Amino acid sequence: MVPTTQDSNFLASETGAERARELGSILEMRSGESFLDREVDLTVTTLMFRNLPRRFSPEKFAQELITYAPRGSINFIHMPWDVRTSSNMGYAFANFLSPEAAAELRTAIQGRTWNSIESSRRIKIIPAHIQGLVKNLQHCASRVQADDEAIVLPLVRINGEEVSFSHALRYFQIEDRPLTAEANDEETVEVIDDATAGYQHQQQQR
Repeated sequence: MVPTTQDSNFLASETGAERARELGSILEMRSGESFLDREVDLTVTTLMFRNLPRRFSPEKFAQELITYAPRGSINFIHMPWDVRTSSNMGYAFANFLSPEAAAELRTAIQGRTWNSIESSRRIKIIPAHIQGLVKNLQHCASRVQADDEAIVLPLVRINGEEVSFSHALRYFQIEDRPLTAEANDEETVEVIDDATAGYQHQQQQR
């Protein structure tokens, strides 16, 4: 058993095949077409979730996702957190094991209101600027420290087991780099870029 310092059940080890079939049936009833018939962007496994209620915790966010996603299909969740105000920054990221799982989750909850917290905000999802588990870990390594408060650290699963952020960095041989002002500036730019890209994509679809 791989030790972990994070107390979260966000990524149960079940395969979720039955849940996936159930969700697929729901989507078919809603849209009149099979999920498998829809075009899936095979480059997108990491999604950016915007419009989060500020008091939403990473655990609550994770619980929201597994309500709709096949269990075990998510291996990374990161919700940037402001420790000074004890609140999130209004957005979060999740990486899925496959583009199909990411597309399925996005279809299921895009535009809905959040169920696990009382809020009128509607879920907005776009492809993240950084794609894949390893690249997201590398990105986080320059923005958080392995010994930071648990709520600041990303939730990670490797080979079916939940692991600590420090273990994930060692596993993929990623250097834990110190946070810099430049890194903060870069993240702000990336968030703006992601929002712009999402808006442009929506305009192209009209």
